[in-house]
Amino acid sequence: MNKKKAKQLRRRAKELMAALGVNPKDGENEYEQIKNCVSWEKAVKPDGSLLRDQDGTVLLSPVKNPGTIQCKHKLELFYEFLKKVYKRGDKDAETIINGTEKDLLDMFERN
Repeated sequence: MNKKKAKQLRRRAKELMAALGVNPKDGENEYEQIKNCVSWEKAVKPDGSLLRDQDGTVLLSPVKNPGTIQCKHKLELFYEFLKKVYKRGDKDAETIINGTEKDLLDMFERN
């Protein structure tokens, strides 16, 4: 995608968010971490003691820890969605990108 089309899509994303009544600054500078990093830690019984096997070796269990950092900025997420749709060449999404604000509101009110 060239710079000109990217700039048009970013401007279009801002216009569509305004038409839907969403503040473009919503979620700016906010991040969350998805728990998708698996690490092996010592297994603990419900009473708080370590879980051991018959030989006395401490058992390990998989634990999910925070891993991937994800942006919560709604404008950026919507722009990334429009960019993927544009690159894929989806005909239904072309109506979202090229339609007017009134067409967009009508489309979402029907569903």
